[in-house]
Amino acid sequence: MKKYIDMTMPFMDRKEVCASTLKSKSQLYLDTNEGLFPAPVKIGGRRVVYLSCEVNEMIGLWVNQLSNDEIKEKVKLMIASRKLHNLT
Repeated sequence: MKKYIDMTMPFMDRKEVCASTLKSKSQLYLDTNEGLFPAPVKIGGRRVVYLSCEVNEMIGLWVNQLSNDEIKEKVKLMIASRKLHNLT
């Protein structure tokens, strides 16, 4: 079975994520390390991108004022979903 990435899924670079979430680069990295934001996907060499659907979902979680523990659980589910779609 051939593995592929669905190219209809838009990606965002770090600058776009920072602009959309109003987070600094440093805060984005801190949140990722703490499990409060999904890590980017490596697409070759040193190039990484974020999945825009995950970024939008994160914004929704903040709007709904979920606790950090609830956000960490949602992030774990996002990462697990990537594995199902061979995006890791």
